[in-house]
Amino acid sequence: MSIANTAILEHLPGEDILSSLLQQTLRIRVAGKAIRVGRLVYFKRIHYVFQLIFINNKGNRETLELPLPFGVESYTHEGLVYFDYRNKTLSQDDEDLLFRLKKIKTVNSTVFYDKIVEIEYK
Repeated sequence: MSIANTAILEHLPGEDILSSLLQQTLRIRVAGKAIRVGRLVYFKRIHYVFQLIFINNKGNRETLELPLPFGVESYTHEGLVYFDYRNKTLSQDDEDLLFRLKKIKTVNSTVFYDKIVEIEYK
């Protein structure tokens, strides 16, 4: 990996937000369905994934891996963060690229494919 590529990976969208959410209770939803609820106690970046460690209401440890988002929006006054995995965001509204992305056949696609992940915190 070149030095230039390493510099790009040093600071990623979402890292600062996740740091600010440590020790807070989060509800993470995809398409309106809660996929994880608990207190965020630790997170780390592993290559192209954020690994989040939670303590749930029963005191058990749970892990959730979120791919690095294409875009992040934060609404602190509402206690919401959005991790954007939509093709539209990846293509940066380039219609030709978006068309080509939609033509790709997805086999065993992730639950996050072409969706927005909502992170609600208190």
